[in-house]
This record gives sequence, C-alpha cells and structure tokens, in this order.
Amino acid sequence: MSGLLTRPLGRRGEDPPSIPEQAAYAGRTGVNLLSPWVREGLRVRALRKRFAYALLALVVAAGGAWAFHQLLLREASAELRGEQAVGAALEARIDGLAPVSGYIADVRTRSQEVHDTMWTEISHATVLDTLVDLAPGGTSFESTTLVLPLAAPPGAPAAPADGTAAAPGTDAGTDPAEPVAPEDDPARGLLATCPGPDPFATTTVVACLELSGTAPSRRVVAQLVQALAAEKLFIEPFITTTTTDEAAEVSFTGSVGVDPRAFTGRYDDLLERLDPTTADETDQTLEEEER
Repeated sequence: MSGLLTRPLGRRGEDPPSIPEQAAYAGRTGVNLLSPWVREGLRVRALRKRFAYALLALVVAAGGAWAFHQLLLREASAELRGEQAVGAALEARIDGLAPVSGYIADVRTRSQEVHDTMWTEISHATVLDTLVDLAPGGTSFESTTLVLPLAAPPGAPAAPADGTAAAPGTDAGTDPAEPVAPEDDPARGLLATCPGPDPFATTTVVACLELSGTAPSRRVVAQLVQALAAEKLFIEPFITTTTTDEAAEVSFTGSVGVDPRAFTGRYDDLLERLDPTTADETDQTLEEEER
C-alpha cells in the first residue's frame, strides 16, 4: 500500500521519472534515538581502547629495550670474564717471575753502590805516568803522594769556577742552601786544596799530588814547573823548597793540584746501561746511525 502511495504516477509500461539524490534526501531529517549516557559510554569505551593500545605499545617498547640491554649486558659480562681470565694468567706469570724481579732489584742496588763508590775514583796510574812523562831529563822523584779528600755528601755545593776555594758548605755566587746536582759538579763532591803561589787564594781541586825529588839544577826544576802548568791534568804546580847539596844537585819539594780529568769514569754510565728504557733508546739510535 505504501509502495502504491509513493510511486509516482505515469503511463503504464513506462519507467518512473528519476528523482535527483539530493532532492530525494532533502526533505528527510535524522533522529538519534540513543540516550546521552549511552553516547557518553561509547566515547569512554573508545578512549579506553586508545589507552589500552598506547599502553600495549609502551610495554612492547619497554620489553624491547630491556631485551636489548640484556644482550649488551651479556656481551659485556663475557668480555669481562675473558679479561679476568687473562689477568689471572698474567698474575700467575708475574708471581712466577718474582725471583727474577728480586734478582734484578738486587742487581740495581749493587750497581747503585758500585756507581756511588766509583764515582770519585781517580786514576793514579794516569796521574803518575803523566808526571813522569813531563819530567825533564835528569829529574828524579824520590816520593809522590796523592792526597785524596773525603767526598762531600750528595747535593753538596760545587767548587767555584773561578778557581778560588769556597768555604765548607757554601758555594761562591750561589745560595748556600741551594743543593747542587751531582752531574752539575765537575769535582764530584771532592773538596781538596793544594798550596799555591797565592796563600790567600787556594785552588779547589779533586786531589793534591805532593812530590819530592832531585834535579840537576834549578833551571830544570823551573822547566818541570812550566811543563806541569801547561798540562791540563794538573793545576797550579808550586815548589815549596829547593836545596843544593855538595854534588850540585837540587832537592825540591812541592805539590800540584789534580784536575777532574783524572776521574776514571769507568762506571759513570752503569745505571744507564741497566735501564731498559735507555738501552732501547741506545739501540734505536744505533739502528738509525747504521741506516
């Protein structure tokens, strides 16, 4: 019945006239029969779903981060165990080399003692041979005595460079309280004095050679003094007395200072040769020179 009422009139057998869609719905009005609390419940349910999805995504992200950190932690733990194993092996090897380390320490201690003892060693043979070589013809030495002073303690003031003697515990031109390094002291802590022509300006030397002998004449004695003065190994030769006997021979006594060149220096580089760092540098220098 409703179909008959809504069907537009027309001829039999003809299609009904088409009505535009907008015109068809223009007269219709929508009516929402849902109550407000039902619509509010739907909105709440939609929000809950969104929060649930967000929470699930957060949990998944946190789980992935935790798993990644656990993987890194396992790798770090494995590396740590490996390093600990290597460290334990090295400690075992070090413990096994303890006797060698003790032996090396003992060698270094003894080497230091040898170095300190021989640091002020003077070559007596060099001094006496040079004296004999410089003696003019006819000169005969009856006695020679090399007077060695006691070595000053490490860091004692060095001898002044102007040749004058410094008072014990002081250094000319420097602060008395300022220590002097052993390598900067040419006298190596030896503070000997020898009489010279000027009694008020005694020269500081490393040793004093006292000598006595005979010569054919005073002229030969003067030649001996000149030869000793020209030699760099000796400092300020001084003849204290000369006497002439019935045979016209001149007896003389005197002294001459000994220069730091008289040090043997045999063990000066002993500690450097025992130092592996210095040895490596020396080897490297030799290899570069060979190239």
